[in-house]
Amino acid sequence: MDLILNYSFLRRGIKVKRFIGMAKDKVLPYGYQDIDQDDIDIVSDALTGEFLTTGPLVENFETALKNLTDAKYAVTCSSGTAALHLACMALGIKRGDWVIVPSITFLATANAVRYCQADVLFCDVDPNTGLITPETLRNAIQDARKRGLKIKAVIVVHLTGRHVDLKEIKEITQVNKLELIADSCHAIGGAYDNMPIGKSYYEQINTFSFHPVKAFTTGEGGAITTNNEKLASAIRQMRSHNMIKDGSNENKWQYVMNDIGYNYRLSDIQCALGISQLKKLKGFKQKRSRLVKFYNSKLQKFFPKITTPDRYGPTIFESVNWHLYSILIDFKSLKISRGKFMENLRQKKINTQVHYIPVHTQPYYTKLYGSLNMPGSMEYFERTLSLPLFTKMHKDDIEIVVKALEELL
Repeated sequence: MDLILNYSFLRRGIKVKRFIGMAKDKVLPYGYQDIDQDDIDIVSDALTGEFLTTGPLVENFETALKNLTDAKYAVTCSSGTAALHLACMALGIKRGDWVIVPSITFLATANAVRYCQADVLFCDVDPNTGLITPETLRNAIQDARKRGLKIKAVIVVHLTGRHVDLKEIKEITQVNKLELIADSCHAIGGAYDNMPIGKSYYEQINTFSFHPVKAFTTGEGGAITTNNEKLASAIRQMRSHNMIKDGSNENKWQYVMNDIGYNYRLSDIQCALGISQLKKLKGFKQKRSRLVKFYNSKLQKFFPKITTPDRYGPTIFESVNWHLYSILIDFKSLKISRGKFMENLRQKKINTQVHYIPVHTQPYYTKLYGSLNMPGSMEYFERTLSLPLFTKMHKDDIEIVVKALEELL
């Protein structure tokens, strides 16, 4: 790829790639992993160790995640999608149930419900943040009651790293006797109500993703945190084919499977990388926060054509670990399509992204539920654009992005 520069590390002779600012002829991606020699060394050690999978590094990584989130239990798995699926299964979501999901999210949040043969009740969001709110949740529950739907659970999404109002949402789910899952794939390392995201104080289960563009990475990977021992035990079992080994007699090789399970395990190799990356999460968060503050200061002059995320809550800035830097652009007043705008930025060697296309508009879901009225989701979608944000960026890179935006406004 032409967005990075190659050079060889002296140790072990391993050739790696490192992003070194934005050279004039390089493309700036919207997101990028931050891998250093420490990461390479610990993965190399895992590769030459006794266990490549189901070994001690899995438990070590889970312990590190428990320490980070202050949750009683952490279970790793193969992806954020797998984490969502396991969470839904552990809570007994099944055919005949409905689960409330915000329309502004990645496909996996809704798809995990369908994996369990349950139905998705899409919920609208705040048009300025893309977040599910107590008001939009109440409206969704009221709609479900009118239609006689059996609501089992609610999945909230901490979009771009900003948290939803968990406290009030928890009160709503308690009154309505609903399970609560937090899709925290964007938010690890952040905090809510002076507690780490993932503590599972208000929600039964948190799910995380360790994809390369997330706050830290295991290559691909995910995890679940909870304070419920039974849920943790069920999730741990389901991620490995739902096998129960019988160690009560001399036939220790025997196992039974009472229900369907999956191979959703995370390997020791990936956990080794996770352990190393997690040690740097605090520094990663600080870097992202500085970059976001600099973006905000530089883009204020373009309001109202560009709206920066600091103009709308809910957030205590320091509590957010910014996964994405998503701004709102009034494309209509600029008389340009977003696609053309993005292409113009690509011509200037700046890649951007859209997070997300409202899931309720996807053909699969329109076939199931028809055309739905989600004005907040559509308004957010029509204006949102994610600019480059990753820890190897420099302020000079942001200056280049800001200059490019100014030329297009």
